[in-house]
Order: sequence, then structure tokens, then C-alpha cells
Amino acid sequence: MDDLIEWNQALRAGFSEHDVRTRVAAGDWVPLMRGWYAMRAPQDEKDLHLMRLTAVLRANGSRLVASHSSAALHWGLPMHDVDLSTVHVTFRKSDRRSKRRTRLHMHACPRRAFEPVDNAEHPAIATLQLASLSFEAGLVAVDEALRRGLVDSEQLHRAESVMGRCRSVESIRQVVSQADGRHESPGETLTAFQLRLAGIEVEPQFVIPGTERWTQSRHGYRADFRVKGERVLIEFDGRSKYGRGVDVWQEKQREDRIRSLDWGFVRPIWRDLLGVGRLASMVREAVAYKRAGYRETPAS
Repeated sequence: MDDLIEWNQALRAGFSEHDVRTRVAAGDWVPLMRGWYAMRAPQDEKDLHLMRLTAVLRANGSRLVASHSSAALHWGLPMHDVDLSTVHVTFRKSDRRSKRRTRLHMHACPRRAFEPVDNAEHPAIATLQLASLSFEAGLVAVDEALRRGLVDSEQLHRAESVMGRCRSVESIRQVVSQADGRHESPGETLTAFQLRLAGIEVEPQFVIPGTERWTQSRHGYRADFRVKGERVLIEFDGRSKYGRGVDVWQEKQREDRIRSLDWGFVRPIWRDLLGVGRLASMVREAVAYKRAGYRETPAS
């Protein structure tokens, strides 16, 4: 990131101490850590975190690598309900102990199944480190890493095997056992997780029979999930997929066609994932409706 500048670097470039302080006071330069500044405003919380991470790594030479949420963000993985106010790094070598500072956690060198890559822990390690901080955040990140091919199942199990003494080992094990790269968004990951808790079995990325004629590929429509053994489909609606009017119309047409084949729909949104048991109740009601023999009608 060439938008970063260090105090002495600024002085060598011709800025006076007054110049630096004036720019900070005006908000033109953003303090990142002691003696380090961003010469532009961050685009968002993630951008600010990455700028702070870069400053920490540059200030410490090759001693540190990004870890936990910082490494996961470095790899472009989604951050679900993650506190980005603290930068997480680990020491490259095992002769250092964990240290905490304001907005910075310097972790002791972990036992590694894979060496760091690009000044960050390997994605298999980073995602499981994130799982040690937050189970759901780790599961979301692992699913996306699998989907994108950043990691594979074997790498996750190798990383887990050397993290067995971690205090959050059970969260790590559960994330590895539940990870599924077929989930295409954080919403899908969390939908599947809640349904597992409720004992509802689903099939991800279900290809709907009889819809081949409506797709150019002739592969047919896919639903996020099918309730196993039932004529009920589940599609997580993040409210961002259908931004334009034409997208909304095409999605309605798609749903009407699927309903014409007598499939039921459950469309959870984010708030349905917040209440305990809310999603499971929606799905069970839809299953009961179909079992009662009711026919589907086009979506209104």
C-alpha cells in the first residue's frame, strides 16, 4: 500500500512536523499506529484494518505475519460479525511470547502445518485461527475458502491436527467437520448451520428436475437447498442479489416456473437467522404444508 507513510519517511520527504500534525488534524492523514499514517481516508472498516495491518508488518520487518481475522481478511474472505478494531499477527519464530497492545494482538508463534505465504498465515491456518475467536465467523470463512479453492479438506485436517492443543480446539474441530464449499455465501453457510442444529437435513445446490428447458445451459435451475426427501426448497435472500428491476422480474419468473412444478419455497432473510428456532419453524411449516397436499401457486 503506497498510501502509507511513516513519520521519519515524511520528514525525509520534506514534510515538517507541523505539516504532519496539520494534515492529521484536518483529517487528510489518518493515524494507524505510533508513527504511521494513511495519506487517504479508508473506504470502510475493512480497508482501515488492512492499512493498520500493513503498518504493523512494515514497522516490524519480517518478525510478524498476519493471522486470525487479519489474515482471513488479507485473503479476501468474508468477515461475519468480526471485531476489526484489533489487528492480529503472529511471530514467525517460536522464541516470542504473546503480547497485547491497543488495537493489536501479537500472538506467539503457533505450531504450523504450513508456512506463511505473502506475509500471512496460510489460509487453512488463518481460517481455523479465526474459528478459535468466533465459531460462526470461522465457519463462514472456511466455507468461502473451500469454495474459492484457497484450501482443500486435506489441508484443513492437517492444520487442525497441529492445532489440537489450542484452547478453542472444539470450535476448530466442529468447523472442520461442518465445512462445506458448496455454500456460496455467508447467508447460506449460516442457514445450513441453523438447520443442522435443528436436525433438518438439506441438500446444498440442488438441481431442480424439469427445469432444464428454462436455462440456456440446459443444466436446470439450482436452489440453495432442498429439504432432504421433501418438495421444499430453501433460498437465502440476502436482498443484494436482485438490485435492478429486471433482476427482480427474472427471479419472480424463475420462482413461478419452479412453483408450477409443485415445489414449495422458503426464503429466509438475515433477520430469520437471528431468532432462535425461527428458521427451523419456517421450514417445518413449509414441509407440513406440502405433506398436506396443497398445490403451489405463483409468487405474488
